[in-house]
Amino acid sequence: MALILFSFCIGGLFVLCRSVQPAQSHVAVSLTRTIVRGNALTENDVAYQRIPASMASLSFVTAKEDVIGKISPVTLHEGTLIPQDVFTDVPQVPEGYTTIDVILGSSIRQLSIGDAVSLIADESVLSHSARVLHLPAEDSQHRQLWETDSSARSPVTLALPVDDAIKVLTVQAGSPIIAVSMPQSGPPPDSSTHEASATDESGSPD
Repeated sequence: MALILFSFCIGGLFVLCRSVQPAQSHVAVSLTRTIVRGNALTENDVAYQRIPASMASLSFVTAKEDVIGKISPVTLHEGTLIPQDVFTDVPQVPEGYTTIDVILGSSIRQLSIGDAVSLIADESVLSHSARVLHLPAEDSQHRQLWETDSSARSPVTLALPVDDAIKVLTVQAGSPIIAVSMPQSGPPPDSSTHEASATDESGSPD
């Protein structure tokens, strides 16, 4: 009887140890498919993956909600864990906005991710509502992760209203586009309002 009780206790201890074992690992978010820079992450693109406790200090994203809906500023490959610093400064794309790559004629060294900018070409306002989502490698806080050409002509990824994006794409091939930083206080004004104001100021007097 004592031998049976001893065996039972050993078996119970083994089961208990197995049940406790998962608590020694941690959960991080990994990718279920490769995400190319400029694409938004959806719920189907990410999954939870257990990682060893020894990797817990390596600052990976641990909640899907932290990245779902955000535009990836880098190309992330299937099966990889997502470092937290890749998305910490990436703004959400506002509803009704789209994203495009724009080669600017002006310097980008004064720009930062998340900045609001006006876009101007041939003295015409193309947008007063653009947001910077990505900067080329030499001007990025994530320069070790960017997979873009490091030349001065590398594109800037911008989020802007669809109508504004069409204007930019229409003139981009034939005219240099200038980006002007805007104050961060308050939402960016509507492009059509500013265009109307600019027309009134430069037009003939009443």
